[in-house]
Amino acid sequence: MIQLSGDRTVLRTDPNEVPGHIVSFSGYPAALSSADDYTLTSAGLASIETTIAIFNNTLYTDLFIKPEGQIHCWIRSFISNALTKGFTSSRDMTWFLKKYSYWPSYNIPYLSDISIISGFSRKGEEFNWYKWGSSPRARIFERDHHKVQDIDSLTKLMRFKPKEFDLPKDILAKKKDIYKLTHNRTLYFQGTNYEMFSKLRFRAWGGPPYDPLPVFNWNTTKVVANHFGQPQVWNFTYVNLEWETVTKVLDFE
Repeated sequence: MIQLSGDRTVLRTDPNEVPGHIVSFSGYPAALSSADDYTLTSAGLASIETTIAIFNNTLYTDLFIKPEGQIHCWIRSFISNALTKGFTSSRDMTWFLKKYSYWPSYNIPYLSDISIISGFSRKGEEFNWYKWGSSPRARIFERDHHKVQDIDSLTKLMRFKPKEFDLPKDILAKKKDIYKLTHNRTLYFQGTNYEMFSKLRFRAWGGPPYDPLPVFNWNTTKVVANHFGQPQVWNFTYVNLEWETVTKVLDFE
């Protein structure tokens, strides 16, 4: 696995017309967008998302998915999707941020209309895991969010893997596409603070967490998978990214 972070600048444009002409993101070789869905722009926007599952199979029919007149989701992250067909829902959650000091995301929809159309409401009646405020990660955030005082404590919280959870899909940062092999283990972290964000910088950390767990080691793991070219021991640390070119948020104070 190779993971990179990038900085993309469109110089032939008027910043007044395109405020987000500079974009920094975490991604992978040859990727034009952040497959991790972590993007900072010179417009002062931090774009972050956690994907939700779809339990309503009717959404996969021709009634909603049309090859013509729609674009791929990674392109949607570049431009406004106001002119494209589809369903969007939004709400001002400033009150939540002021009351609780954070806005969490658990791969579970918060808005009721999204929860209903995706099928999460029905699944939530069966298991608390599918309820926005009742999932294991929601409980971790509710218990520990007050511990975050700086970028270091944020890093520690987001990479924390409690021993009492059997499935790593229940932790804060996880990667579901390797669940069958490694129980959905965390592979990366990205985070920023006010000062770093003003320069479109962020902290990146690749590899499974090892606090308080042992460092992942291909020689001792029960996972059987091809890993040619990978290090045997994944005892990596974080990198505070700094760009070679001048990058900053417009009119940031």
